[in-house]
Amino acid sequence: MMLLLISVNLGWLPASGYESPRVDPRRSFQTMLMPSIMPGTALAVALMRHTSSMPGVLQADYMRTTRAKGLRDALGPKET
Repeated sequence: MMLLLISVNLGWLPASGYESPRVDPRRSFQTMLMPSIMPGTALAVALMRHTSSMPGVLQADYMRTTRAKGLRDALGPKET
């Protein structure tokens, strides 16, 4: 979807291709920009999903039971 929006509809970056940095440095940068942004964006989305669900998990009943039984080592470092 990102490729379709940015490259085809808006025309900001080339959809594919390669240009040597020795021939045209600006065009070379443009052709490398899209493939470098897309994987990073996908990883950021996955990380944000995990991060946003963490507070709900920490407040769950089984986590409170674990703390009450003194099994804090299983949860990570002890809070002081």
